[in-house]
Amino acid sequence: MAAFASRQGFNHCLYLAHVYPPMTRPTVIQAGNCPEGWLAAYSTQNFAESDPWIRHAQGHSSPWLWDSGSQQAPAPFWQEALRRGMRHGCTLPVRTEHGVIGAMTLARAQEPVSLDEYARKSASLQAFCQDLHAGLLKRRLPQLFHRPDSQLSERERTILKWTADGKTSSEIALILGLTKRTINFHVAKATLKLNSTNKTQAALKAAVLGMLF
Repeated sequence: MAAFASRQGFNHCLYLAHVYPPMTRPTVIQAGNCPEGWLAAYSTQNFAESDPWIRHAQGHSSPWLWDSGSQQAPAPFWQEALRRGMRHGCTLPVRTEHGVIGAMTLARAQEPVSLDEYARKSASLQAFCQDLHAGLLKRRLPQLFHRPDSQLSERERTILKWTADGKTSSEIALILGLTKRTINFHVAKATLKLNSTNKTQAALKAAVLGMLF
């Protein structure tokens, strides 16, 4: 990551991802050549709660060219970034269908990132960001979501697929020509197998673990 950042004209390349569920306490994955002291400050000052880079990724798909000296909030975050030599940079959002939202940030102390510069480098930046995201998640997700001993039945997989699409038990029952009670029975079995607290979490875990296909 450090070598890539240097080739692109940056001092630092940082990657951050939030893995859901749980929605209120996501697992944070971090990587990169951070400035000295940045990770310690990030942890002690609880920047994960207000990180504007990941907040941007959660609400946008387009890149963000920023200047830490001109940002107003959250002030402690930007002040720390400025103090650590991350005055100018760009943040690229990236996400997967598994509920993982990530952001790759390239930063430097001198010279703002212009639109022309980003346009010239965008193909390389986007490709590296996608590869980095996919590679890190391939290694980390199995550690976060352990595959259950019991396999899902075909019926359970089908119902969880529809659940992942946002369908209610009543709607799934109509689609499959079954009773709502039968749907709930299979949902309960799948949720238990996946060690989940509800059907939404079960559907997400099954998707992350590649168990729906």
